[in-house]
Amino acid sequence: MSAGYNVSAVTGPDYTAYSCGYSSFDGAPGNGRYFTQNLVVNGMRPVSLASGESHTLAAFADGSVYGWGANYNRVLTADYSGGNRDVPRPITSLSGEHVVGVACGIFSSYAVTADGELYGWGLNRDYNLGLGYSGSAGRPTRSAYLSLATEGWLTWAQATLTR
Repeated sequence: MSAGYNVSAVTGPDYTAYSCGYSSFDGAPGNGRYFTQNLVVNGMRPVSLASGESHTLAAFADGSVYGWGANYNRVLTADYSGGNRDVPRPITSLSGEHVVGVACGIFSSYAVTADGELYGWGLNRDYNLGLGYSGSAGRPTRSAYLSLATEGWLTWAQATLTR
């Protein structure tokens, strides 16, 4: 379960996903309405969901990541130049990485790979993306300082985020 300011998302034990939010503001639910039930992308249900201020990310069993909502501070990446997204679209700059979990800050986004690497993008005012500098990142950028594999969290992340 994840709650943002304008959006919320939850995944059930059978990976049934629900998303709701203020869609006239930013398309938050993922289908252009206020409530989405049984969120499915390319025949898959998400294994991990996260909501930020006005955006939502979903990670799928094939390692792909999709996002929708408001693209403030490029939380949905600079790959997508159309502003807000009414429906889930892939975070293409993570292609080639097998993402097992996602998280969102107010204006930031995060992904954890099966190898335990942490990627962050969006607003990075207070070094919150773990990049070692305070400038924002418009594309997922691997943390130079944090790795779940080296910090002993990989086993926990795999067990928790991939069920």
